[in-house]
Amino acid sequence: MGLEDCCRFIAFFGFFVAFFFKDPMAQSEHYHLFADGRFWLLPNYSNVFSNLIFMFAGYYGALNLDFQKNSKKENYYLITFLVGVFFTGFGSIYYHLIPNTQTLVWDRLPMSIGFASFTAWLLSKTIFLKAKNRDYDFYVFL
Repeated sequence: MGLEDCCRFIAFFGFFVAFFFKDPMAQSEHYHLFADGRFWLLPNYSNVFSNLIFMFAGYYGALNLDFQKNSKKENYYLITFLVGVFFTGFGSIYYHLIPNTQTLVWDRLPMSIGFASFTAWLLSKTIFLKAKNRDYDFYVFL
């Protein structure tokens, strides 16, 4: 086990321990009070209907993705990003229909997946482009 592998293990273990023992962060109940609380067919209808664009963007992006233009890893990152965008629409609609702390996770989880995969794609196109022979999946995972 080389020095680099040892550092990877220590970093992974450190992150795991830090998140395992961290208490959950409390979300204020005032967070769920929206500025536009009008009711038209559905509660918070403008917040609900405005999230349909995420579903459309994820679907349209997945249909028009050029698989020949990118490497296999980049395609995985982009597909994961587009799936995250698509499901952001579902999660956000669910949260805005029933705004509480329990449904907030379904609003934030797909966004986090989309942000992480988009960041991984950007890293693969910029910083890690110079290190073609290096295994950078570990760093993307972290």
